[in-house]
Amino acid sequence: MHVFYIHSHITYVMAKLFIAEHKLLSEEVKFITSRRYALREESITLDITGFYNYLEQVSKLNKLFNLNRKIKTLDAQINLLVDNDAFTVYVPQFNHSIFQILSSHKLCEYTVLIEEGITAYKFDESLYLPTKTGLSQFLSSRISKRFVLKNNHYRPFPLAKFKYAITVNENGFPFIENKKIVAINREAIAEYAPVVEDGDLVFVLDSFMERTKISEKEYYVIIKTTLDLLKSKNKKLLVKFHPEQNDEIRKKTLSYIEHLSKFESVVCLNDSVILELEFLKSKKLMVIGMHTSLLYYAESFGHKVLSSIKTTSKNPKINHYIDHIMDKDQKKRYMSYE
Repeated sequence: MHVFYIHSHITYVMAKLFIAEHKLLSEEVKFITSRRYALREESITLDITGFYNYLEQVSKLNKLFNLNRKIKTLDAQINLLVDNDAFTVYVPQFNHSIFQILSSHKLCEYTVLIEEGITAYKFDESLYLPTKTGLSQFLSSRISKRFVLKNNHYRPFPLAKFKYAITVNENGFPFIENKKIVAINREAIAEYAPVVEDGDLVFVLDSFMERTKISEKEYYVIIKTTLDLLKSKNKKLLVKFHPEQNDEIRKKTLSYIEHLSKFESVVCLNDSVILELEFLKSKKLMVIGMHTSLLYYAESFGHKVLSSIKTTSKNPKINHYIDHIMDKDQKKRYMSYE
């Protein structure tokens, strides 16, 4: 049994490519989703958004008394999902406790690391090293043996179950020897009906404001600076927001862009639009943004990209965020997107 954890479009795309390449039968494949991610096709799926939100939002004291009970409930749901059969779970990292809890399930035989964004290409050995034992690790062990707090991003937990990593490029997961390159198979995504048209202009936002806690004023200056990279007036701008951006900031952003009067029309793409698939289906797009992984994928799939990272990196808070997700070579690559 193969269980794919899906909480972003890129993990969905990677799963689709892997399933097609290995000719997995539908009855062999199950999905676990969170963060309200909705699969595009009918599938046997377990949505654990509630459990994910519990881990993110409740206090340590609450977890001390209730987490083990929550994990037992989740385990029972997984048992039903896989019909009590042994399974391999595909996860994007091992830092967050949710991935460790899934991987340490008693029916989980193997774990596979699945590419999710540019961090998979970051040349940073510390992401792969064993986690140092400290007070936080000791305290987490007192709560549960199913995870380790502050586990390094790509350090498998449990280590003995780790099988390999999958990526679309040989440069992915640079400190993992056992990895498989998944082919870009357009037949695997044949059923996807594109929304973006050849030659369109797409503005891709990321969650840098939410992650760095900069002010809205600073945010809008960056929006303007980014769009000013466009040297000519364009008829239409397609805007794709990051899932972490709430409805209020989305409305304000669209209103602000319209106020700039640089475009005859501004169209907001639905969250269900999978840009990674749009990039594979479309030709000669112009994709503009700041630091999102989507710029990397757009450029890799043959489109023109623009990034305002030279401006955003001058802000210490944002630069710290950039250094967290990129190495120096990746940063340099984004700075060449102009």
